[in-house]
Amino acid sequence: MSVPTRPVEIQPEPEPPTLVQPCTLVIFGGSGDLARRRLIPALYNLLLDGLLPANYAVIGLGRKSMTDEEFRDVVREGVKTHSRQELIQEKWGEFERHLFYLPGDNDDPQTYAALKARTEKIERTFQLPGNRIFYLSIPPSSFTPVCEGLAKAGLTSRPGPDVPYARIIVEKPVGRDLASARQINAGTGQVFDESQI
Repeated sequence: MSVPTRPVEIQPEPEPPTLVQPCTLVIFGGSGDLARRRLIPALYNLLLDGLLPANYAVIGLGRKSMTDEEFRDVVREGVKTHSRQELIQEKWGEFERHLFYLPGDNDDPQTYAALKARTEKIERTFQLPGNRIFYLSIPPSSFTPVCEGLAKAGLTSRPGPDVPYARIIVEKPVGRDLASARQINAGTGQVFDESQI
């Protein structure tokens, strides 16, 4: 008696990972511990994994006074200590030329004017399309003033056809209670559409 055979199912090839579009990532709190220990090492690992676009820029913005070179040295030490993958000098050299630093206070309007000028200069140098991600590695009480500063400086845009995207990443917890969370949501929502947050 013959045993019926089942047709062999051919599995489709897995989709290759979608690369992020060329963009500028601005890290508020860029001189802080989270940027040094987690954020920059994570970006470096994305580079090693082939998941960063060829064109990108990272701007750390923080209260400490540092040059681009000092910032690169600080985050290099963070990568050496905290990266899940070893620091490869050739790859690091490629990565660090995309890293920049701007000192500034989140409550100072001059910070946003300086950020706009620096961002636009870097975007021209790297021929970036104006896509921007703002990572708020700062206390939730600063979220609304930062969003307002970005808007006043013309660094944000609402979603639309043929408009470079602007997105914001906020860290949890958002606020200390329901009332403060609602206040932060309202403040960020005045500048960014919900799909951008």
